[in-house]
Amino acid sequence: MKKWYIFLIMLLGWEIQLIAQASVEVRLSQDSLLIGDILTFYLQIQHESNVELVTPNFEVLRTIDSVEFVEENTWDTIPSSDFMYLEKVITFTSFDSGNYVIPQLPIYYRQNGILDSVLTLPLPFIVRPVPQDVYPLKSIKPIVELPVSFWENLFFLLPVLVNIFIFTLIPLIVFIVLLVTLHKKQKMQLTELIPPPPVQVSQYYLNALQELNERALWQSGEVKAYHSNLSFILRSYLEKRYHIKALEHTTSEILEDLHLHLTRHQLDELEWLLRMVDLVKFAKTEPKATFHEEAYQSVKNFIANTDNSNLLLTTNTAPVIQASKKTFLINEAEEEIELALSLSRFWARLIDGVTAMVLFSSIAIIAFFYQKEQGVNLTESLTNAAVLATVLMLLFSLVMFVLEWRTGRTIGKYLLKMKLVQKDGGKLKFGWILLRSLIFNFGFIFIILLVSVSINISTGSRILLHDEWTKTRVIFLKNKQKQ
Repeated sequence: MKKWYIFLIMLLGWEIQLIAQASVEVRLSQDSLLIGDILTFYLQIQHESNVELVTPNFEVLRTIDSVEFVEENTWDTIPSSDFMYLEKVITFTSFDSGNYVIPQLPIYYRQNGILDSVLTLPLPFIVRPVPQDVYPLKSIKPIVELPVSFWENLFFLLPVLVNIFIFTLIPLIVFIVLLVTLHKKQKMQLTELIPPPPVQVSQYYLNALQELNERALWQSGEVKAYHSNLSFILRSYLEKRYHIKALEHTTSEILEDLHLHLTRHQLDELEWLLRMVDLVKFAKTEPKATFHEEAYQSVKNFIANTDNSNLLLTTNTAPVIQASKKTFLINEAEEEIELALSLSRFWARLIDGVTAMVLFSSIAIIAFFYQKEQGVNLTESLTNAAVLATVLMLLFSLVMFVLEWRTGRTIGKYLLKMKLVQKDGGKLKFGWILLRSLIFNFGFIFIILLVSVSINISTGSRILLHDEWTKTRVIFLKNKQKQ
């Protein structure tokens, strides 16, 4: 009977010790995986609150052959009043197929000052290779080119179009506007107004008397109008001749102003004229016809007798229209030849450029496609076409130079009836034409024309900057014939 008590007491003590120990549980997320997949290892520890857990060492897991240690998470702790729960998650991967085992891990803990441990179970797993496709490999299909819409092309070309507009079209528009403005200025200044030369004061008023007499006012019954004009001419002459306010002053004031300038006889004659003319203007009766003739002759004699040839008068008559020397070339025979307008010269140069461009482009395109048919590769075909276009451009420039030197005309000048001559209208000189040709063929044409137009825009001159440099002029042909 005592043996059963002893056995029962031993059994209860073993149960108490068993419960006091820490318990460990491990598991894998899967027991097999494909090469490169992730394998998750879960470790869970449960122990009483009076048990001190020693931090486990997981370095042994890094030493498993062909298994790579990916990540180790921190401990996840779940505390309670009696027990502690801890969980650790570790991930692995492998790139070699085969059978592998997660080894046993010792978990150490301390209870009542005594160090003890518990082992985890070994966990086997399999890494399987990627299964091969049962279907045979097929050849690579060609790239399918999707159609590109107009708006997509426009989007990609937009930066190019913007650059062309900024660096080409805007300067060209400004240049053409300047040319049109200069063209109007040059056409307006084909002739210029020359102010009439000053005349003698006495001669001017004698001419006015002659015009008044030719109007025959008093003969047609307009007596007062006739004598009003006669009085105005006389007073205006006195004002200009002696610098007095004769148009505003009375007869007495005029005589007082002139008593130092006229003789007694001239003063008496002037007094009679002024008073008689005023009397007729305000009289209600018409004087005899002889009085009108006498008054006219007396005013005429007075102006002629008091003449001062050094006293000149600037008249308000219409200016004289005279040809502007800025728009004509004077040749050795003193002939005036009209210079060509800047806008006309621009169109002539544009015709030459377009002609050259069409010629070069056509031949280069024909040469390119011919080489392509002969089996020449694309890069070599383009290079050969560019070289051919360059050679043709040089030959064309040489032909245009000789043509302009010998005849003074290019294709554009011929079509627009213009001709290049020397500054004096004579035969063209080789050196100056060579300089002119080099200026244009080295790409300075746009800058030179723009500067020239800007300089001459205010004057309307048809002589541009490079004309002065090369001592040449561009003229219009008369009657559409050669000069």
